Amino acid sequence: PGSPHRPRRRCLDERPARELRPVTASHSEQGAGDVLRQPGPGGLAPVNCDLVACAALTYDDGPNAQTTRLLAILDKHRVFATFFQQGGYVKANPAVAKAVAAAGHTIANHTMSHPYLTKLSPASIESEIKGAQNAIEKATGVVPAYVRPPYGATNKSVAASVGLPQILWDVDSMDWQSKNKSVFLPWIMSLVKPGSIILQHDVHASTVDGQSELIAQLKGKGFYLVTLPELFAGIDLKPGASYKCRGTAPGCVAG
Repeated sequence: PGSPHRPRRRCLDERPARELRPVTASHSEQGAGDVLRQPGPGGLAPVNCDLVACAALTYDDGPNAQTTRLLAILDKHRVFATFFQQGGYVKANPAVAKAVAAAGHTIANHTMSHPYLTKLSPASIESEIKGAQNAIEKATGVVPAYVRPPYGATNKSVAASVGLPQILWDVDSMDWQSKNKSVFLPWIMSLVKPGSIILQHDVHASTVDGQSELIAQLKGKGFYLVTLPELFAGIDLKPGASYKCRGTAPGCVAG
């Protein structure tokens, strides 16, 4: 597919720019042009995730009432994230889906009804993806550039049928299991590394309850919180291929 959709950006004076600091001293010797890419979402200063420690917050299974709460938290902290939305919930909550896009976040495809795609025929897989694409575009004007297969379940048939890059994760918060921020926040912090994709679910109130604290902890460790288009900037993501992180660690894709 073409370049990932970037929703409407706010003016630069609406949000303070991110301060860009290289990860290592050697990077500081490089010119500003080596650090900066295209403007980030919401008018924030752009980030080069090859030079600074980035992590992408991703939220599955919305939109719903908890999504609205989460948007307020992200706005307060001047953070942009990626929302993998189910087509059925987009149809049920189109105003919430539209608010996610209007706030400058990235919206991606999480199928129409959250099935195990590995158990479906190619035609049924395509129907699940296209149904969600159509619902999201109708509600928000966004044409998603990424898909996340429910449960992370994929195979050759799924890869050949989805028509979009498959975005998995390297940090599974397990937020749905504990529903307790005192459990899932330390777990996330123990796993996150530069280039990580963090999986959470905005359908759970307990997850949303922990986001201010999580953001503060991640920023305190020096992470720049980015959208998937920012994380994978400069990398040609292939339809059907799976990606779980950026970098040189095993299983990640290097810039």
